[in-house]
Amino acid sequence: MGKYQIKLSLLTLCLLTLLLGCSSQPDDFCPPQLQASQCKQALENDNPTINKHYEQRRWRSKKEQKQQSLDLGIEADIPILEGQVKIIGPTVEDGVNSLAMKIWLIENAKYTVDATYYIFDNDLAGYAFLGAMCNAVKRGVDVRLMVDSLGSADMRHEELKGLLRCADEAGFIRGPDGKLTNKRARVQVMIFNAVSKIFVNINRRSHDKLLVIDGNSPTNAYVMTGGRNISLHYYGINEKGEKNKDTFQDLEILIKNPEGTLKQLKATHKKGVGDSPLTISRVSELYLTLLYNHSGNKYLTAWLPYSGQQEKLQESLDEIKRGPLFARSYANIEEELEQGYNPSKLRLAHEMANIVSYEVFEKYADVKGRNPNSIVEILDELGSLKYNVKHVRLVSPYIFLANEEPEEKDGRYQELAGIREWLAADPERTIEIITNSVMSSDNFMTQSIIDMEMVPRMLSNDPKFIDEWQDDLEVSEENPDFIGSEDFQKAINNPRIKVYQLGRLDADLIGGDETYGKLHAKFIVTNNVSFVGTTNLDYRSRFINNEMGYFMLGDGVNGELNQIFDDLKKRCYLWGEPDWLAMRKKVRELDGMEGFSAKSQRSVYSKLIFTGIKWQL
Repeated sequence: MGKYQIKLSLLTLCLLTLLLGCSSQPDDFCPPQLQASQCKQALENDNPTINKHYEQRRWRSKKEQKQQSLDLGIEADIPILEGQVKIIGPTVEDGVNSLAMKIWLIENAKYTVDATYYIFDNDLAGYAFLGAMCNAVKRGVDVRLMVDSLGSADMRHEELKGLLRCADEAGFIRGPDGKLTNKRARVQVMIFNAVSKIFVNINRRSHDKLLVIDGNSPTNAYVMTGGRNISLHYYGINEKGEKNKDTFQDLEILIKNPEGTLKQLKATHKKGVGDSPLTISRVSELYLTLLYNHSGNKYLTAWLPYSGQQEKLQESLDEIKRGPLFARSYANIEEELEQGYNPSKLRLAHEMANIVSYEVFEKYADVKGRNPNSIVEILDELGSLKYNVKHVRLVSPYIFLANEEPEEKDGRYQELAGIREWLAADPERTIEIITNSVMSSDNFMTQSIIDMEMVPRMLSNDPKFIDEWQDDLEVSEENPDFIGSEDFQKAINNPRIKVYQLGRLDADLIGGDETYGKLHAKFIVTNNVSFVGTTNLDYRSRFINNEMGYFMLGDGVNGELNQIFDDLKKRCYLWGEPDWLAMRKKVRELDGMEGFSAKSQRSVYSKLIFTGIKWQL
């Protein structure tokens, strides 16, 4: 392109954008049609720190990798690091705030945006999220995104290809000094364990939900994880921007690096890329780099312009901002992000060994032992006397405790026996669990495992009691003699194990006026250590999926999680109490899937055991 053509295109650009204010661009702005060699201010800044980080963030094919990336994650000595933690709770309002935070953080990122989600829906939330990412790359922010090929199943992924084409107008990345560098921002999109690839075990999924903003910038970085996927179902609003009372009750944490200047952080942390300290945000970014480069992933490309999709990204972002609930939340996000943090020590944990291991069921102990960063392995370690854990409070929508049938027993999966041993070792130890009920669950198969197997076996080790509970309704749950029996009453009044289930008799589903929604939060809080992440602690989370999260040590975080647990408990019934039984009876009387699945729990459970499908849930 000649000098005359360049001047003409710049003039045209200004004329076309006059109403938006051409002069509102930064003084060193370079139009996207210019190459680095044509942009003087970018050409003159060949920043070695940016260059190294830029190369490290590049997707690599299997042929380029000397060692499988997930093996590096398994072998990594992940440090315990200082940070600040903000809890984003389970209310409908918290859900709206969560989406507003994500979009605000992407829109205010300076250097990088990295994200991965199991479910990424093509709804208003998904398109708005991508719209914010599109704008980020245009202003010079390097963007990476990964979605799971089954959780986010789509034959074409046109919305993601629309995001890819946003890189056609990518800006130049700025260095730590704020000046343009000669590196243009990119969009890299990966599909985890893509079903279109051969030699991929499509049963191994990435259940991750993680957003990292400016991970290598110690004083600007944010990390966000928990149970929320990218779908309106999690964020308190519907497609019209109106309140959705039936929103999933979920929970996330927002993490910042510890307070301090860059010089102070360098003095207290190991050295990372360039001269940057190895902070909790940097560790999180590196974790995503390893996950992105898994050999089973598909690197997405776009050959067509997908201009219609690009327009939809922007239109959706504008539309969601016009909604009154979102707009109100978004207006306060900057202030919200400045407060409510608690200092904490943090350690990232994951289940990458599940993805690359074979015979995960037959050799579960070997798989778990292979990964020192395993969530389940660390939880087992916390049960030792060394950590003095007395009280465990656990929230999960689909929790199972692996326990084989007597004829299958070989000692591999006797987690219930392990819990009983842990309780027996100290009379002060207690366990409280909050999970879904037949009213609130979105998965009737997992709920049948919970109600027919996990809870009764936790509360009683009497095989006769368990057999009677699993018998037909008229013999068990609807039999006054059984419910009033000493065995049943002893089980439900277990002083050291309490299981609560979401939903009460005033629910709108059964004629009341209260909406309970569906529980989707996943967290653990003890008398000292806590955990927030993506694992449901069901069989799939423990044996098959990759999961991730953060173990935290800090009184403030524990205090907030305990308060949320107490608030959730007020919306629950204790498993087995009279009101719980009455609620279940009312649900069984409903028409439709809710009533049918509640009535069929026992037969569904029998089929799951007979077929072995329970190990895939």
